[in-house]
Amino acid sequence: MVVVSCIPLVVGLALFMGVLGSCVGVLLFPVWWALILSMALFAWYVEDGLGEGCESLGAESVNVVGMGVILFIFSEAMFFLGCLISAFMLVEGGWGESWISVEFNEVPMWISVVLLSSGVSVSQAHNNMLSGNLGGALVWMVVTSVLGFIFVLVQVEEWSILPFSVSTGLGGGVFFLITGFHGLHVVVGTLLNVGVVAVISVGVGSGLMGGMKVEGVIWYWHFVDVVWLFVLLGLYWYVM
Repeated sequence: MVVVSCIPLVVGLALFMGVLGSCVGVLLFPVWWALILSMALFAWYVEDGLGEGCESLGAESVNVVGMGVILFIFSEAMFFLGCLISAFMLVEGGWGESWISVEFNEVPMWISVVLLSSGVSVSQAHNNMLSGNLGGALVWMVVTSVLGFIFVLVQVEEWSILPFSVSTGLGGGVFFLITGFHGLHVVVGTLLNVGVVAVISVGVGSGLMGGMKVEGVIWYWHFVDVVWLFVLLGLYWYVM
């Protein structure tokens, strides 16, 4: 008998409602959902611990983490695809003439090298994990995390020197929507990579982030890299 946990649904709902409350300016709304999120994450940790304990006693379990990560990546890919297609259609509609351009060969190209290099390093870390070389995996995951932080810092610096803002017409809104959401994904992925570094340091079998969850983090980071290629070519090169 397979029992599907409702805790991931509660975690997702709490995150969504907390962000929604922050956007509309209701201060107490995010606080209550942050408390719910904290309790749900604690319950998730306890549930994983109980699951591993049952497995050690011989009970069989079904791992749905992989399918959950795939569905999440698919939904996020559709979101970015929708944003880019909207930008393409708006350009065809004639608003591109008022766009304030960003030089493709400057900051966008350099941060692309940084982020795509992190895709190589996380692949090296994955190969080391599969071969049982946790020391090598730890080193490459640290490199991946550092490259993620560098990407975020450089992108924030780029935003600060741009001659337009999110309120600069439709163009500014679309630009910061796409790059901002991708930057948010990079921040989340980098924090997850740091979590993997901590887990490798104490052993991959930790209940906080077991083997399949580490695989999910690596898939997510590859997704972040691939999405950036589309953002770079679609937004910076074609649209701008």
